Amino acid sequence: MDLEFLQKNVWSEVVKFDIPMDKIIQGKCANIFSVTCVNKDNISRNIKVKRMVPKELPEKSSLETWKKYITSFRTEIDFFKELLEEENAPIRTLFPRIYTSLGTPKELDQSPMEASFSIMMQDLGSEYIQKSGMSEREARGVMESLARLHAHYWAKLPETSPRGGFWALEKRKASELENADTTWNKFVNRFPDLESLHPDVRKIGSILSSKAEALDATTAQRANTLIHGDAWGANFFFAKDESPVHKRQPFLFIDMQWAGRGHPLQDVALALTTTLDESNLDKMDDLVDFYIDRLDERLKERCVSDFNKVKLRSEYDLVWLDYARVIVTRKWKKLSPESMGRKTKSGPSMNLRSWPHVRFITKRLCRLLL
Repeated sequence: MDLEFLQKNVWSEVVKFDIPMDKIIQGKCANIFSVTCVNKDNISRNIKVKRMVPKELPEKSSLETWKKYITSFRTEIDFFKELLEEENAPIRTLFPRIYTSLGTPKELDQSPMEASFSIMMQDLGSEYIQKSGMSEREARGVMESLARLHAHYWAKLPETSPRGGFWALEKRKASELENADTTWNKFVNRFPDLESLHPDVRKIGSILSSKAEALDATTAQRANTLIHGDAWGANFFFAKDESPVHKRQPFLFIDMQWAGRGHPLQDVALALTTTLDESNLDKMDDLVDFYIDRLDERLKERCVSDFNKVKLRSEYDLVWLDYARVIVTRKWKKLSPESMGRKTKSGPSMNLRSWPHVRFITKRLCRLLL
């Protein structure tokens, strides 16, 4: 990256630029930094760069693990490249402005240490905020945005397209299901108050494990659009105010590494289960209805005539159980009252740091499985 590159790809007026060292974020999947661009009149613009270069990242356990990361990197840069194409202009307002999305040739993906990827995008820091817990109004905004995304890609992806999301069975370790009963019972031991919810609450792990393949098959069978795949609070940005610009873009998605073909309700289940504020958990079903109504409206705009609202709504509990499987078998594997107390407000999803969420999810599991 040099001045000529920035002039060509970001801002033709830039005459100098700076990378503040104190704003570099080194993560396990990417390094993120800001670039301040300045023109001759001393007017500045900030951009964010997401740089994914394996040799600059922490070591991974194996070459196969690296290849999985590379696949996710490739997914994201390809998505944002395609977003810049004219046919995808209608959904660009769902994302930060993308300046460039670059990567090494695909043949290098099999040699992770030779691959590199980067995305230059709008810096959201001064205008948008992240929230781990959504209000009802904010949740409706997220549902509206998901409806727009899903309607845009409805029935457009080939059935051979890779599945999106991180909890498809093909992407999980076999040991999660094999140890589901033990994992769940140890969890209940750490949260004994859950036993008051149902006399058979300890059976949830084994029952969910026995239904896993059928639930995954149902989700796969109705995978007819592109899903975000990781739609939770860490990847949501909400506008700080209601200025005219922000009224057009009140909410933005980031991080498309898990995007792919999926069941539309996968994104809905993940977003509502992980990111609803505890005071709004009882509104989950109403928000699912709101999403389906908005999806119906968006599909009608595209002249889609075969959408069955009732059928899609009837599938929500099955898709939710499919996601709950990864909570039970993996996400809550080491969760304890002590670890919940150490979580920060801007940190993990609500179901990893909120007792009301743990109780809500367990009660829902009891109702649907027992």
